[in-house]
Amino acid sequence: MIMKTQEQLKAELYAPLPSEAIKQHPTKTFLSTIKPIYITDRMNEVFGIGQWQTKTENVLVNDNGTVVNKVVFTVPEYNIYYECFGGNDNGGSGSKGFDLGDAFKGATTDALNKIASYLGIGIDVYRGKQSHAPSNYSKPAPTPAPMQPSKSFDDSAERKAKALGALKVADKVATVKGLIAQQKAFKGTPEGKDFQSGASLDDVVKNNSIELVGEFYKFVK
Repeated sequence: MIMKTQEQLKAELYAPLPSEAIKQHPTKTFLSTIKPIYITDRMNEVFGIGQWQTKTENVLVNDNGTVVNKVVFTVPEYNIYYECFGGNDNGGSGSKGFDLGDAFKGATTDALNKIASYLGIGIDVYRGKQSHAPSNYSKPAPTPAPMQPSKSFDDSAERKAKALGALKVADKVATVKGLIAQQKAFKGTPEGKDFQSGASLDDVVKNNSIELVGEFYKFVK
């Protein structure tokens, strides 16, 4: 059998899984999991059938039927060795249809799935780049572009002076509600109305180049 390079192994192991290999987590519905058979398929494709081995050792079986197994995974040809623990309770001994044998198999599968992640199988799932979206899933709406100042904005020194003068005679405020009230109050003054002939106060606040922004926030702290 022709040996593969590390680059070839990585490319084959890391290759995206088919969409049908990804399923929604049975309890943590915001997560995705990989169907075990697709992990077996990927190992057979990359290493060859019969070229990788597992050895399972039972570590724990408690009164509730929870099984913990230790799994050793090896690929002698590539000197690959991993070991990991996995657990499963098949719903617990008190559940309907409980099968201890299935709990043993599930614990082994759990450990093997973790070992597969060490190898990079399904790496896009763990990185959040590939997932199984629920049927009612909808992509979030794109973030709207920030509003731009009015093109008619007049940044003249005279207007700055009038605006700052009006703001400096206002009382200090400590809340956002108070800040909004101060803005409305300013708009109602003669200076505010005159100032808005070239742009709205909102336009001015959005324009970070004008000294009004820093001065106003410094004043109302």
